[in-house]
Amino acid sequence: MMALPMFKLLSLLLFIPAWETYQSETISKLPQIAGWCSPEKARLLMDFIHEHKPEICVEIGAFGGSTTFPLARALQYEHKGVLYAIDAWDNSAAAESFAPGEPDHDWWSKVDMKAIRSGFVSLIKKEQLSRCKAIPQRFEEAAAQFADGSIDLLYVDGSAASLREVELYFPKVKQGGYIWLNDAHYDSKNKAVAFLMRNCEWLKKKSLKNQCVLFKKK
Repeated sequence: MMALPMFKLLSLLLFIPAWETYQSETISKLPQIAGWCSPEKARLLMDFIHEHKPEICVEIGAFGGSTTFPLARALQYEHKGVLYAIDAWDNSAAAESFAPGEPDHDWWSKVDMKAIRSGFVSLIKKEQLSRCKAIPQRFEEAAAQFADGSIDLLYVDGSAASLREVELYFPKVKQGGYIWLNDAHYDSKNKAVAFLMRNCEWLKKKSLKNQCVLFKKK
């Protein structure tokens, strides 16, 4: 009576690719996705999920999905967890953190957000990323969807004004939960870094230099 279930289990295992193979396949698709996630960062984030297996993950600033993709793919592999990808996909929201006339303000004001959002939706559908849920709202509006102490992993890459994002979502991260701050080496992120340094443990060895920095909430 036990032979059939065991046979089915072994059959399923044969179709599960090794983690390294799965990871490499994921990273090989990054050049096709709008955004700025490097292979090094994608590998780091995927390994983190593979190790810690978070259940509630929130990404602020999904854009075209280049970081969303490896995060969601890692969750798919683990058959556990959900990634809520937040982005307003709105030019005014994206540009408001920069002064008019600055190159970043001009770029974010003109980029075709409708096309970016369409590409993101197509990516989720094509890759069957059922564990990724898009939230097309400003991060302030989306915050109400998450209870305090509910988030296991928070990835912050929304704008230059990351302090507002970090302060608003910090209570929503559970004690012992993790916060990734992308582009932490930018001067505009100094206040967010200082806030996290005061309230979290800096996991230097698991961070990507001073660029994509990992903190653990005390």
